[in-house]
Amino acid sequence: MIEEFAGRVALVTGAGRNIGRAIALQYAERGAHVVVAVRGNVEEGRAVALEATKFGVDAISVVGDVADPEHCRKLAATAEERFGHVDFLVHAVGLRPHAKLLDVSHETWHAVIETNCSAAFYLAQAVLPSMAERRFGRIIGLGGVRPGRAALKKHGHISVSKAALDALIKEIAVEFGADGITANLVVPGPMDVQRKNALSASPADRFAQLAIPRLGDPEEVANACMFLSSDQAGFITGQTIRVNGGLEM
Repeated sequence: MIEEFAGRVALVTGAGRNIGRAIALQYAERGAHVVVAVRGNVEEGRAVALEATKFGVDAISVVGDVADPEHCRKLAATAEERFGHVDFLVHAVGLRPHAKLLDVSHETWHAVIETNCSAAFYLAQAVLPSMAERRFGRIIGLGGVRPGRAALKKHGHISVSKAALDALIKEIAVEFGADGITANLVVPGPMDVQRKNALSASPADRFAQLAIPRLGDPEEVANACMFLSSDQAGFITGQTIRVNGGLEM
């Protein structure tokens, strides 16, 4: 076990499965205590927290909707009450309901914007003062493949939310860089995950867009997050790291 994060504390949203789970467990493997934030699946959250403790760290699972600003405040408060502070905040949760723009309801629009972007804002507001006081912090958002670069049918509301998250990360980087805090975006490409529509296209079609002809592993996205959380990445902020096998290069 590499204990480079011993004594640190990580709060990871969307940590019950897939990429979020991989990130939470890699933090634990490196010695960080972990807050596993999940939206609704109590058992998934508990399972990840239990697995994290096998690395000799403390871990808790918190269930709730991060689209609710009050829950975000309580989530951050729970983390600080248990561990004293938060060093790493990773916003890995995301809603991706595919729909044409004219078919997106107001409820869906707001749910996607709130979950994918606003939640990161609410949580950042909650943890940044403590990070600034201790002069250390790492904030990481999981971005979208195309926002700001190209459009994709049936993804308009998703792309807007991810583009907004990109802008938010850069604003945090600018405002808090002098306080020892970095903020970056990690953008996964096609991943081998448990998700509806994750393999909607044939493997041949998906691989044709990649320089490395395979699906990515959630662990590879987690690797990028670990690097950005490390002391070695202390001069990297406001950047977008694409873990995508050379997609649309």
